[in-house]
Formats: sequence, structure tokens, C-alpha cells
Amino acid sequence: MAIERASRSRASSFVSDLRVACLLALATTTSCTFDAPRIEGRACPCPTGYVCVADVCARQAGEGDAGVSGDAPTRARTYTEITTPILNPERGFFAGADLTTLTNADFLAVERGVTLTYDLVLLEPYRETALPTTFLDALERGLGELRESGASAVLRFSYNEADGGADATLSQILAHIEQLRGVLSRNADVIATIEAGFIGVYGEWRESSHGNEGPPQQRAVVEALLDALEERTALVRRPELKSDMYGNPVAVGMAWSDAYASRVGHHNECFLGSEDDGGTFAGAVDRWRDYMESESPFVPVGGSMCQPSGRANCATALSELALFHYTFLSDDYNTEVLDALEAEGCMDEIQSRLGYRFVLGSAEIPDAIRPGGSFRLRAQLENRGFAAPMNRRDVWLVIEGPGVRHEVELPGTDVRRFVPGQAHALDARIRLPASIAPGTYRVALWVPSRSESVRDRAEYAIRFANEDTWDLGLNVLGEIEVRDNAEGESDPEATALRVLF
Repeated sequence: MAIERASRSRASSFVSDLRVACLLALATTTSCTFDAPRIEGRACPCPTGYVCVADVCARQAGEGDAGVSGDAPTRARTYTEITTPILNPERGFFAGADLTTLTNADFLAVERGVTLTYDLVLLEPYRETALPTTFLDALERGLGELRESGASAVLRFSYNEADGGADATLSQILAHIEQLRGVLSRNADVIATIEAGFIGVYGEWRESSHGNEGPPQQRAVVEALLDALEERTALVRRPELKSDMYGNPVAVGMAWSDAYASRVGHHNECFLGSEDDGGTFAGAVDRWRDYMESESPFVPVGGSMCQPSGRANCATALSELALFHYTFLSDDYNTEVLDALEAEGCMDEIQSRLGYRFVLGSAEIPDAIRPGGSFRLRAQLENRGFAAPMNRRDVWLVIEGPGVRHEVELPGTDVRRFVPGQAHALDARIRLPASIAPGTYRVALWVPSRSESVRDRAEYAIRFANEDTWDLGLNVLGEIEVRDNAEGESDPEATALRVLF
């Protein structure tokens, strides 16, 4: 096939996510205000051309709403949400795996119903020596097997896996990260995120046998990891640790930037385990909960359960998963807590909503268009998950027919900004190439990985939670007929599928 690719608690969580959406809007526009919660003394605005309807920004009808004169007329289509959990990359429950011994037969993502693995890579034999080539080769093979299975990893490196275990000197840790740089960067396509690790017991940054628990040592480790994985994030065990290194929580002005602080998130290893979640919020529970809540829309949050407690119930779980914007949880550590949630009846909702869950509400595309013709594409998406995607992806428009596929990136569609509980409008004026042959074509939205190695694999593309739209990595909006006598004007000089605005 020829491919033409153009360059380019529910209540409390709703208030939090609306506030995030307002702050995002305030950062980009001051027009179209409405009587929503006031942020910093100003009414929260919708973007220009939108009004507040039922607490979301909806398109404002008016002059020019049908598009530009000469565009092919469009028709609205609506879509039905799937009510069950679906698989999607880099989110959900994860399963444990040993990357240094992994084979594809051991881990098949679809068969196990997961797309994430948790991989604790032990460096115990190498506390005082360089990592041997055999170890690095085994790790590379394991990541390759993971790629074949269609999954991605949450990685952590540790020099021990027992209380009282020793770690290594800071200089040795940094030397090991430098040795790992090549393997990590070559396989970043299947590394969803990395837990900071290396220091202390279990790599959880506590009880270091070499005095590595100070902020300078910790920053050195986390920033070395972020330098090795330039487009990924690192997670720390407690919000206090991040505060000691970087101060105030990430706010919208820094979010999704290249700053180290904006690339450091959280892993809570004792979710629902006690009032302070097994030390996650130790010392000042309210302060550290507020810290993590404040920046959780902008950085990844994940974790596991460590012990049952009175907090291990559906009401608390659903509230806090939304409040802290959780993307992933363990499915095979302390199953007693998971069993309790299953018995109470909320596991399907948790499985559906961990991370992102994009639901397509409606879209407007033409029924017919000329070669070289233009049309106004509109689509409404809502994120009904607990979080936005961890890693940058952009939405592409695909027009596909027998033996040919045209692709163009839709500007301003970094899905990390598609916060939960908010409607997100895609709006672009599209021009078809004049050379496109008459016939029937599918129109679809495609949200692939940015890594070329897995870009064209359906397992690594985001699926919308809708019935009868998913096909081989594409979210199909419908069909259009390309014909010479269709309504609208055409540009005989148009050479590629492109966005006009």
C-alpha cells in the first residue's frame, strides 16, 4: 500500500479536572468567559468560538460555522461508547516480568489482557563492578521480546530486593546508568516510564547503605536517567522526595516541558494500605497528598497495593484513583486488596478508567468530495479515564482507500493535554490531494506511537472506546466518496493531504 504521510472521588476529581482545563484555557486565551468556577479571580474561559454548556466547552454556532465557502458540505455522525474495558497502550493493570529472561512465549499482552509489564531489574552482582556485556545483551533481548509481544515496560533497577539490602556508591550508580544509556535509548519505544530506583532498599530511595538519600545524590540519579531517556519520565516513591529536589509542584506553565521537574512523577507502592499509604505521605499526610494531587494532571502516577486496610474499598479507591490521576496499578502483588475490590464490584470500572479512556461522541465529515476538494473536519472527544496519556502522541487524520493511504498530523493535538472529565474538540480544515483517484475511502483518526519502530503497529496505537470504529490501529469515522461532480470547489495544484487551518 502506498502511504503519503504529511509532516508536521468523581465529584472531587471533576472539580479538579475542570480547574486544570480552566488553567489551560487561561494560558492560551482570555475570550468567551462564562459563569464557571473562578480561577485566580477570573472567570474560566472557553476557547474562542465555544460556549459553556453543562460545564464543558461546546462549539458556538454562528456565521462561518459550516466552514469556508467552497468546502464540501459535511454531515454529523454519532458514535456509541463501549461499556466494557478495552486494551490500550501504556495504561491499565500491569503484570510482572523478568526482562533478562523474557521470551515472547512467556508474555503475550493480548492473551494476558495487559499492555504494561513491571520489570524490577536486579543489579545485585554488580554493586562494585561494571555491568557485563552479557547482562546488557540479555536486557536488550528482553526489551525486544517485549516489543514483539506488543507491550511496554515500567522499569526499575535495584541492587537488592530485601529489607536491609545494600545499594552501591553514587559514582557506581552513575557509571551503571551511563552503561545502560544505549540500551534504554534504543528501546525507549517500549519503555512507558522508569521508576527512579537504584538507591536504597528495593530501589525505593530509603535506607541507603552508601548515604545516597540526600537531594543532591537523588537529583544526580534521576537526571541521569532522564538524560538517558530523553522523551520519557521518571517516578519517585514519595512526593516529599520530589519536593526536596525541585520545590513546588508542577503547574500548568511548566507542564509537558523539557524541564526535569516536569518529567518527574510518582509511584505509590502502598495504595490504600493505610492512612499515609504505607509511608507515601508520611510526616505530613495532608501536605503531601495536596502536593501529589496538584501536579498529578501533568505527571504520571502509578503504583501497587502492599497490604489490606480499612481504606481498601470501592468508594475510596475510585475517588483517589481519579483525584491523583492514576495511570497504572499492579495486578499481581497483594491480590487480597484486588480481591476485595472485585467482590465489592468496582474492578471493571477501575480497569476501564486507569489512565486514559477516549470516547468519540460525534464527528463531521463529507459524504462526497472532489479530488483536491476541502472540508471542515470536526470531532468531539471526551476522556473518561482517570488520567491523560503519559507520553506525547498526536492525532492524525487518515484517508484510506484500496492500495493507498493519505495521512496528515492535526496541529495542537498532543493528547497529554486531553485531561479527564472534559470535552476536547478537534477542528481543522482539510484539503485532499488533486491526484486522489475517484472511489470510496475510509476517514479515520489515528493516534500512533511517535517511535518509528512501532508507529505502524496497531498494538501501540490508541483505541477510542467506541463500538464499530476500531480497525488495525485506526478509529474509523466513516466513509466518503471521492468523485469529480461532488459539491464544493477543488484545487488542481494540491499535491498532498494537508491541513489548511
